Amino acid sequence: MRLRSRILLGAAVALLLLVTAAAVYLVPRRAALRCLLAFTEEVPADDAQPEGFERVRDAARLGVADAWVARPDDERPHPTILFVAGIAPQGLGDGRIVRAVDAFRRGGFVVVAPLIPGLVDPGAENRDEGSLGRLLVALERGAVPDADFERAGVVAISVGAPYALRVLARHVEAGGRRPDAFLAIGAPADFDRCAKRWFETPPLGKEEPETQEEELRHAADLARNMLWRAAARKIVGHDADAERLDTWLTEKWVPEKAPEGLESDAGRVYAAMVLGVPEGWRARRDEVLTATDRWTKWFSPVRFVDELEPLRGMPVYLLHGESDPLVPATEMQPLADLLRPLLPVTTLRSRMLSHTDVGDVGLGERLAHLDFMTDFFDSVRE
Repeated sequence: MRLRSRILLGAAVALLLLVTAAAVYLVPRRAALRCLLAFTEEVPADDAQPEGFERVRDAARLGVADAWVARPDDERPHPTILFVAGIAPQGLGDGRIVRAVDAFRRGGFVVVAPLIPGLVDPGAENRDEGSLGRLLVALERGAVPDADFERAGVVAISVGAPYALRVLARHVEAGGRRPDAFLAIGAPADFDRCAKRWFETPPLGKEEPETQEEELRHAADLARNMLWRAAARKIVGHDADAERLDTWLTEKWVPEKAPEGLESDAGRVYAAMVLGVPEGWRARRDEVLTATDRWTKWFSPVRFVDELEPLRGMPVYLLHGESDPLVPATEMQPLADLLRPLLPVTTLRSRMLSHTDVGDVGLGERLAHLDFMTDFFDSVRE
């Protein structure tokens, strides 16, 4: 055999071995690969409804007033992912939520994503903390017939993760089924620690951040806005003014002028605090946090970890982006340490992820994400 022929044959054999090795590695990870690739796609327009999505507004059926149910393309039972978003002022129509739900749908799951009132409208008098528990009962009863709830996992984003953990513990303690695995993305260990950081961050005051520093300020604008809305009713003590302030803060994260028609001195002082210099609202930070305590306790595992005993043994996967603008990546290790006495915890601190967006990194980090997500999927399916 000529030298050239031997070289070509060797190259062909090497290529075949490489393709075989890639197939051996990727085939068991193909569901996770489909999921992660979906996260790299453009965020859909708000209120988009992709193929395979059903918007269910039937509280009698699901126990919640509004939910996405997203199904894989083939019509057969699939394991279930319960998807709990974090703070979402635009509700389920937010394009980032739609993309995330679609990503797990492409991974081969029936995805049920409820609207949680307290995460959309913190200024509401009734935040209905029991809605997720009612949904869990409905899913166990077969409210979504093609969702196999005997194989079920939870994916929760940001403060939605501690909220979901607390609800799940109560559900299991009452006799409900424990999920097979739990994936928390960008979750806090101590909400108050995050809140203090938001009050130390200068306002951005515009809709489209352009740099990482502006992303941090933009996220802090949102977080402070939600806290101000949650605190207004208790601090102002005037229902009509609390409603006016909530509407005002809903219209714009960082308002530029006071709302019209405020009737009470407390309402006018509150609006002035929101509009004032950062030193002014920093001075009232503790008052705001105290006023929101009943709501924010749901978001702070350090305050209710003793309630999680019913979940003992449930695998938990913590994924946190290094550049997460809302909840810093330094929250991941304290959360892991807090949960480990009860729950087996797997962690991945990622330069690829920024809260819910996926960026460009090297091959090694991509493979680490692929393995991490595959382990979570396998925990749900097996």
